Amino acid sequence: MSFNDFGGQQIQDFIGSLNKLKHLSLSAANFQGRIPYQLGNLSRLQSLDLSSNLAMYAEKLEWLSHLSDLRNLRVDNVQLTNAVDWLQVVSKLPYLKKLQLQGSLVTLDLSYNKIQGHIPDYALWNMSSLLYLDLTENGINGIPKSFGNLCGLKTLSLESNNLTGQLAELFLNLSGCTKNTLQVLRLNNNMLSDSLPDFTLFSSLRELYNYENRLNGSFPNSLTQLSNLTILDLSRNQLVGSFPDGFCAILTSIESLDVSSNRLNGSLPESIGQLSSILDLDVSSNFLEALTGFLHFNSKPLDWEPANRGIMSQKWLQTQHTFLSLDISNAGISDTIPNWFWDLSPNLNDLNLSHNHISGMLPDLSLKFAGYPGIDLSYNNLEGQIPPVPANMTSLILSKNNFSGSISFLCEITAWIGDSLPELAILSLRSNQLHGILPVQLCNLEKVQVLDFSQNHLSGSIPKCLDNFTMMAQKESSNAFITYLIPFSLTSGIDSEYKSTLGLVKSIDLSTNNLSGEIPNEITNLVGLISMNLSRNSSTGKIPPKIGQLTWLNSLDLSRNLLTGEIPESFYQLNLLGVLNLSYNNLSGKIPLDNKLQSFDALAYTGNPELCGDPLPDKCPGNEPPDHQSPAITFHEGEDGFVTLGFYVSLVLGFIIGFWGVCGTLLLNRSWRFCLFQVFKRCKR
Repeated sequence: MSFNDFGGQQIQDFIGSLNKLKHLSLSAANFQGRIPYQLGNLSRLQSLDLSSNLAMYAEKLEWLSHLSDLRNLRVDNVQLTNAVDWLQVVSKLPYLKKLQLQGSLVTLDLSYNKIQGHIPDYALWNMSSLLYLDLTENGINGIPKSFGNLCGLKTLSLESNNLTGQLAELFLNLSGCTKNTLQVLRLNNNMLSDSLPDFTLFSSLRELYNYENRLNGSFPNSLTQLSNLTILDLSRNQLVGSFPDGFCAILTSIESLDVSSNRLNGSLPESIGQLSSILDLDVSSNFLEALTGFLHFNSKPLDWEPANRGIMSQKWLQTQHTFLSLDISNAGISDTIPNWFWDLSPNLNDLNLSHNHISGMLPDLSLKFAGYPGIDLSYNNLEGQIPPVPANMTSLILSKNNFSGSISFLCEITAWIGDSLPELAILSLRSNQLHGILPVQLCNLEKVQVLDFSQNHLSGSIPKCLDNFTMMAQKESSNAFITYLIPFSLTSGIDSEYKSTLGLVKSIDLSTNNLSGEIPNEITNLVGLISMNLSRNSSTGKIPPKIGQLTWLNSLDLSRNLLTGEIPESFYQLNLLGVLNLSYNNLSGKIPLDNKLQSFDALAYTGNPELCGDPLPDKCPGNEPPDHQSPAITFHEGEDGFVTLGFYVSLVLGFIIGFWGVCGTLLLNRSWRFCLFQVFKRCKR
């Protein structure tokens, strides 16, 4: 019935009763209205053509799934905007070979599949209605020039594929009519190389994501002509040179600019202060010099002084009151923290000043942060007592400073730890001057996953209530925040595929203190622990016999204590153990025979005089090699080259035993003898 004129009628429902129909063509016949779901009754249909009916639409396509014999389907120019189930339905047609959707498809999401190789030229040909195309996380290594003919395309995502070659070549394939409409382009996480191409053709581009590729060269001047650009991410490439003249003055609409982890040099341009819309600026991990001059951020005049005079004294910082996160770590800052610094922003949620040379004392921080804050002030020269912190703290990292005083502050100033910090996931006070006894209130930190008090002067025993650390007592589960809270210094250089598992990290480090008493048996209930370090203390008693319950343990260090007794047999359960150190204790007895324990170097057990067995050179009593070998039978060779007496004695005995063992049995057992003769008889035939 194609190429007729039905005057704008709706397709009649009765067609669905023609259940023997195999081919149905209603194309270009001036049908209008909704496609009837009764077409799903045509179970023998092999070809269906509904194309070129300009005012026809489908609300759902579930009925298509009943056409299991369908080979060819054309719905060109049919309005499918509301038929959001089309892809799921079409994918269930086992014999479908040809599908034409030209002029009707608006969104096509094929992300996270196994599409491999180069996309052919005929793919998506002349799909003028396509607005959104997502091919993320496949194995695509090239795109055709036909992509440049998608004249309505606004968003194209090709991130996390196998795209290789020059970025300019890929841009050339998109330089058809697509260049006039494309607004969002995602090319990140590929292997694109060469320098940045000419951007002038893509005048509508608003967001460009091109991080984690192999781009080199410097910024082209054409980049400054993208006046509509709001997001530009070129981080983690190999870009060199400095910012071009007018780079920031032209990009007045930019909201997010990330060029971190490249090889840029020179100074930040003074025009960077004219980025009045900027919300996120990251130029870290480059070779940039200090910025001098007069800046205007957020339309406010800022006086930026040379960095070597201390960032804390710069007036521009005092004018910032709306930021949520401040990270000026590893910036070579040598300064004291002024009082006004702690009242900068009422919305401050995360603060990272680590790896600097900042000195001074901390004020009461309990009312200085919003939300669920994380604070990292590690690797500085801060001193004095640790003050109260916000009740909703999720991460507190104060390691490698000069904080002093008694650890009892944890349970004094209304105790600020335990019940007052229900969300705390990371607590690190490593390498300070803290002393005193670990308070039992510490055990109220149910969500803590990283606890580090190492390299202090703590005394007393390890609290038995540590098994109250609920999160450590669970395998696999983790605090949702912790992946983002673990210090950057620990995650830099780690592949992205592993960073997603950092939330599973659960560790206790109480090493290098003056702790005494026994290691509590309750600690073996923390079955989610990945690492435990109790070394360089004065712990006594035996290693907890149920330590084998810690089956996720990857690293265990109990060295340089006063531990006694034998190594528990349960060690054989620690299948994931990769690091072990039990050296310099008073352990005794035999190292249990287990492939895991014998795989470690002898240094893991050295310094335990009464410990024996592999891999130590000292053998256990009863297992020593004999002092002298038992006298062996001396065999002398005769002139014929064979051993004489012993050889012939063995030969005769073997012959006698073998002969009479077989032949004697046959002589005495008539039925066996008869069976054997029958076998010989058949073999002769």
